[in-house]
Amino acid sequence: MNNSFLNNIALLLIFTLTACNLNASDNQNNNLNTNSKEVENSSIEIMEVAEHQVFCEQMVPRKCLYVKREGKKGFRALWDNIENFEYISGYKYKLRVEVQRNPRPAKDTSGFKYFLKEIVSREKVEVDKVSNLYLSKWYLTHIKGKKVENAKPYLVFKKSDKGFYGRTGCNSLSGQYLLDGNSIELSRMRMTKRACPNMQNIETSFTQKLKEADEIEAQKDRLYFKNNGVVLLEFKSNWS
Repeated sequence: MNNSFLNNIALLLIFTLTACNLNASDNQNNNLNTNSKEVENSSIEIMEVAEHQVFCEQMVPRKCLYVKREGKKGFRALWDNIENFEYISGYKYKLRVEVQRNPRPAKDTSGFKYFLKEIVSREKVEVDKVSNLYLSKWYLTHIKGKKVENAKPYLVFKKSDKGFYGRTGCNSLSGQYLLDGNSIELSRMRMTKRACPNMQNIETSFTQKLKEADEIEAQKDRLYFKNNGVVLLEFKSNWS
């Protein structure tokens, strides 16, 4: 075996080892860059969680946590779950939460992931029955005791901005509400102007009784709009 052949073998081994070391170094750098990005895309913040949930809907209707996030004004529905957090209605929470940006968010999500780091405090409070108002999409079942057939008028009440929206069975409806205990006043009602001859009577009666109502009774699966104690409108929860 001549010296030239041995030298070639030695050079080949050196080249192979060098290439392996470079690949290992590149992989380590890639891992460091990935970890760095993960750190950059996550943060820790304090969240306050209300004693009741609220109805929220995009692709699928569900009950969402009602939270006030650090640095934000007021409470809002949180579209995603907080991992490892077991919510119990009737308790106010203060949480330390890790927030991560989700690079591949699923539909009907916010694009973030939330992970519980610590329950800072938990306080048991009495839940006002009126809070049931915010838990459901309410489908109209009766107008002045008369059953509503072949139509699906509904209302949804938003606690965050004191607004409501829904449908009359034909047209879209929205507006604002003022709530004081069980007393309610609807205002700034707006409605689209689609013509639906078969639904005209239901739509007219429905919207008129909404304007006349001055009181609500919000149960877990039933909602009543009243005037001087007389039931004008009856709704059932989408969960019932």
